[in-house]
Amino acid sequence: MREFLLETLEYDIDVANTLRDRLRDAEGVGVKAISRQRAKAAVRDEEGIETLCMALCRLMLKDITYMELKKEIEIYPIDDDEKRLALKRGIAVLKGIMGRTALYARAAARLMDYLSTESALNIEGFFRFRMSEAVELIKIVALKAAIEQLVIREFAGAGKNCDEGGNIIIIIRTDNDTDGP
Repeated sequence: MREFLLETLEYDIDVANTLRDRLRDAEGVGVKAISRQRAKAAVRDEEGIETLCMALCRLMLKDITYMELKKEIEIYPIDDDEKRLALKRGIAVLKGIMGRTALYARAAARLMDYLSTESALNIEGFFRFRMSEAVELIKIVALKAAIEQLVIREFAGAGKNCDEGGNIIIIIRTDNDTDGP
């Protein structure tokens, strides 16, 4: 039997209840609340660790992704309605990306590797540093969603007809090449 301390300092997540939801009907893993943002997980065997890792992946790639996206969108100079629409658009984009098996597999492998030697996991620290490609992806999606809202605002200000369902193509260069086409 192994025990793991799982905590978050920043995220307002009820860690124990969220993990229990993610572990519904799973065997070999028990979760006990210490406080709202701290929980203790007990696993019976290696299969229990794998099950816990998959639940933590779902927590990170769904719940935390939403929180990080919301935080990123807040930094852009758009009004509250535009932020709401940008968040809605960003969530739709990320659902397709974060649900990919390869991303879950990488996250699960990193968690398995980490939990093989450690018994305490700071969730936001792990997410931000060991899953940095997911964090970068969230930042790009937030930027794209905010820019879409700014473009829609500009179209409306110029008397153009562009609504939430309009087709806008935004190309964001991620390399350092400053030469034009």
